[in-house]
Amino acid sequence: MPAAQANPTSGGDGSLSLGTVAKYTTRTIQGSGQKQALTDEDRKEIRTLVRDTGLTEEFLVRQRGGAEAFETFAADMESQYPDTFNSAGYGKADPGTVWARFTQQPPSRVFDAAKALPYEVVIEWGARLNQKESAVLTARTAELARKAGAKNLIAAADPETGQIEIAAYYAEGASANEALASEISSTLNVESSPGFSLRSVAASAVQVEFQVGGGRPMSSVVSSDPGTCTSGFGVLKGSVYGVVTAAHCPNYLDYNGEANKVSFAGEAQTTRSGGNIDLQWHKAISPETAGSYFRSDSNADTNVSYGANALVNGPVCHYGVGSGYKRCGTVYQRDICVQDSQHYYCGESRTSQYVCSPSDSGGPWFTDAIARGVHSAGVSGGEYVGCYYTPYTQFSESLGLTLINSSGG
Repeated sequence: MPAAQANPTSGGDGSLSLGTVAKYTTRTIQGSGQKQALTDEDRKEIRTLVRDTGLTEEFLVRQRGGAEAFETFAADMESQYPDTFNSAGYGKADPGTVWARFTQQPPSRVFDAAKALPYEVVIEWGARLNQKESAVLTARTAELARKAGAKNLIAAADPETGQIEIAAYYAEGASANEALASEISSTLNVESSPGFSLRSVAASAVQVEFQVGGGRPMSSVVSSDPGTCTSGFGVLKGSVYGVVTAAHCPNYLDYNGEANKVSFAGEAQTTRSGGNIDLQWHKAISPETAGSYFRSDSNADTNVSYGANALVNGPVCHYGVGSGYKRCGTVYQRDICVQDSQHYYCGESRTSQYVCSPSDSGGPWFTDAIARGVHSAGVSGGEYVGCYYTPYTQFSESLGLTLINSSGG
């Protein structure tokens, strides 16, 4: 592996690069598992994905057939090998391929488990960081960009190379990009990192929308802090029922146009990586409770079966009052930090498509009946286009909440 660069190098687009990206060793396993039969709801959601993503129905049917088995495999890898697991996802070009990435060659039982999947499975190793370390480094780099004067920014690890990418608008001009490179070189271990790509961009390129609005309306009851948001999913904390929504929404809200249904109970402060997280919850005021249902389309509800973080290139859908109907996309990146003039949040996932509206805040993200997270923000155009949402695992990790599912908890 080539040695890390001591000084930043300039790219043709005005970017600066530090360090070197990792080179992976790969082994391909031809899985022999059986694909699951698709339900009517699967096929309905696939039609929505065809409409919103431009992917073909054939592609999505092939991808969906083994999704449950692959997501279970990926979750097992993350829980069993937290020190070496980096990421996993679906093939972007080939729906019959999936991949999982590690920092070092995994044990033989990982390859054996891959054989049971109904896909061609590419196992990669050589990543510089595990998943948690990558999230922490992304947040630390974003903090350095803010210190260097970034007003708007998007920070994330490239899903293919692992390189930490920072795109930022600096009010004081492009010289701040060099200042950030200097901060990184003096503060972080560039040699052991997956490398950095720093770009100074126009404000419009990273114009993050955090406007409030959403699915089951949750409107402010305080005139000095107006806005309407969305309830995401029903949750429990101990024996207390409640609902989650976005932290950038007002703290004092009614529910579905009715007062005295919910009251503010808490706001997440930080992610495991150290950044703020866009999540709050409101407890149900007795005798009110909360259920497993969520608004999944115009005049349609769905009961949550369980919650799980979506994988790279995997399908996700969303509903909010701003959109007015179900819209779907595919996940591009995870563990992202975003900032505008008033908000700064980390730990978010981003879709490849802009399938949200400025008034969708707090609304549910899901795949069929699987809870994926709650809506945070969007970028409507340009290179960083997409919708940003807070993943489901932050419910428990940041607020100690349990998702209410159709089994009762």
